[in-house]
Amino acid sequence: MNFRMEAGSDDFELEAFLREALEIQIREKESLLSEEVLKGIALRSGLTEDDWKLLGEDLKNRTIKGKRFLECGNAQDAVKEVEIAVALAPYRSDILSECGNAHLILWKETEAKKSRDRAGYLFNRCLEIDAGDETAVRGLSELRKSNRSKVSKKRSVLCLTAVAFVGLAFTTPWIVDRNKKIGPSIEHEAGSKKLPQVSTATDGFPS
Repeated sequence: MNFRMEAGSDDFELEAFLREALEIQIREKESLLSEEVLKGIALRSGLTEDDWKLLGEDLKNRTIKGKRFLECGNAQDAVKEVEIAVALAPYRSDILSECGNAHLILWKETEAKKSRDRAGYLFNRCLEIDAGDETAVRGLSELRKSNRSKVSKKRSVLCLTAVAFVGLAFTTPWIVDRNKKIGPSIEHEAGSKKLPQVSTATDGFPS
């Protein structure tokens, strides 16, 4: 991790904090962790007040790096940075929408369902805090349009397939019937033609 605490302190305390914060978010999806609750988790994990302040700086740096990665078209690294930012501040609507946007872009690049679902979840969580967040509203709308488009394409394919089968069902008997009519007529025509007669007379030839 890029986060640096006071000399003599171990990274396992920060990891313990992040782990517990993430576990609570996963376990209690309907509840939003406040800054005070997260601070309590951090102090229980062994972090100090000064460490908590440093976490605030780390949060700011990760958010900036995430935005810069997105500007450079690097959605994968952007997701890594802003996901940690979400763990540090799940109560921040701007960070939730930024992380959702990173997942949305990553989904467009990779078509990974996991990123699509995560983007939708983050956008919805963001709108619970700030109903007017433009990034979340735009991103969620784009996801829903994409879903409707996929459903429409599937229906079109099914309709075309059904039409093809119906057409085949009507055409096949006609072809078979036509072949039956053509077959005998050809045979009859061939049979009705008279072959040239080969003369067996001996006129003009000595006996």
